[in-house]
Amino acid sequence: MLGRCLVEENVGCYICLIHPSTKGRDETLSSDDQSVDGITFFFATGRNKRPIQRSARIIEVLKGWFGSVRFLWRLRKRQSIDAILLFTPNFVKVWPIILYGGILRIPLFSEVCEIRSSMVDQHVNVSTILKLGNQVTETLIPLLSRGVIAISRPIRDFYVRKGVKKEDVIIIPALVETSQFSIESSDKVPPLENSRYFLSSGSLNEKEGLSYLLEALSKLRETHEDVSLVLTGGIKDAEQLTIIGMAKEYDVSNAIVFTGMLTREELAWAYQNAQGLLACRVDSKFAQYGFPNKLVEYLASGTPVILTPIGDIGAYLRDPYDAYFAEARSGESIAVKMMEVLSNPNQARVVGRSGQEVAFSHFERRMHSRTLTAFLQDRL
Repeated sequence: MLGRCLVEENVGCYICLIHPSTKGRDETLSSDDQSVDGITFFFATGRNKRPIQRSARIIEVLKGWFGSVRFLWRLRKRQSIDAILLFTPNFVKVWPIILYGGILRIPLFSEVCEIRSSMVDQHVNVSTILKLGNQVTETLIPLLSRGVIAISRPIRDFYVRKGVKKEDVIIIPALVETSQFSIESSDKVPPLENSRYFLSSGSLNEKEGLSYLLEALSKLRETHEDVSLVLTGGIKDAEQLTIIGMAKEYDVSNAIVFTGMLTREELAWAYQNAQGLLACRVDSKFAQYGFPNKLVEYLASGTPVILTPIGDIGAYLRDPYDAYFAEARSGESIAVKMMEVLSNPNQARVVGRSGQEVAFSHFERRMHSRTLTAFLQDRL
């Protein structure tokens, strides 16, 4: 999204993906750069998917280090590089870029959407090396960056405390192309047709409050037996079995629908036809810093959103006018809000439309293009 902001302001943008994720379809890419919407992408490892096996991933790290530096070297031979922008970096992964960019005296900026050292209270398996990398990164960003792009006020305040001048931090919230989700989609998802469901998209784990959603569904189905919980996004077989096991504990395993990965158009249809959309993160230090990217997509669809107001969310949304606020770590509270949506659909539609207006005014990508570009250019 930040790349699109820059391109809209006639600033050339290249994105180097050093270590892609383990999700999606695996493809071997040619040596040619891949261009989308005026942005040139380069996969430093030569593939768009990272292997799962530990030994293969170590090799991929080495290939990513070498490939990213080679990318910068090749690009600089063709043209000047005005700045390097790191996206929520980990020092272990990006140190070659930092070192090579420093040697060439290329200004460095950092975009930060989470404070990874705060994940200590999460059920997340992070290696010792990556933990160290996170801590080193959070120390180096104030020393090396000319500016920080923070997704939230808590992250801005974190780096101000670390020594970054407040004027050198800009808040750019999670962004969305609202038209992708606000315009009615005709790409139906067959398993969801003619059904009533609430939907949760993205990470299917406990930090997103999954067990509380299952508890809420169990309580809801005491009076609304036809309602299901739809979970979208890529998921491994073992993870799906774990979720089904959790659902059995609440006697709702037959009311869980896994759609797998959906196209953008299918996802828009699934959002638009849901009874409500769920963004019920558990309250944690990690969540307090961040801002859920899926939330802005939800709001853009115009479907009412049930959420836990953690971190910066309350700076943009009001309960019960723009969204329904539930208590964190409370399946009962979530269930009450789900029942409120079902019992008063007219009011739910009003809340959904009001939330959509918030998306248009605060999270639409085009609203931030000029501000972001000016922030970067003023510090070159």
